[in-house]
Amino acid sequence: GGVHGASLAFHLAQRGVKSIVLEKSFVAAAATGRSSGLVRMHYDTEASSRLAWLSFQYFRNWQEMVGGECGFTRTGFLQIAGTDLEEALKVNTAMQQALGIATLLVTADDVKRLAPSFATDDFTLAAY
Repeated sequence: GGVHGASLAFHLAQRGVKSIVLEKSFVAAAATGRSSGLVRMHYDTEASSRLAWLSFQYFRNWQEMVGGECGFTRTGFLQIAGTDLEEALKVNTAMQQALGIATLLVTADDVKRLAPSFATDDFTLAAY
């Protein structure tokens, strides 16, 4: 069940395969229903980043690809890294950019302009 079962059934139906999705309890009773619904691109593996980018296309184009409205609102996302993780953030951001993901490195000052209420004294770099 859940979002994975629903997605699998949807994609099988597109290929003409009939399926049924079973839930242990009721719809949205488990992890999917309790999720914050966050869609992000900032992952540290290429496979996860590719999957996130592909799924983002569905959210951006839900009406055309699925039909109806899904309630998706694009808000942006900040991946903040402590100074010990800055190099990894740079590598991950470069990998994501190579995949076509629109992400960029921003400074703590940039973050302060984007989100004035954020405390920015304990990091120097983030990805947006």
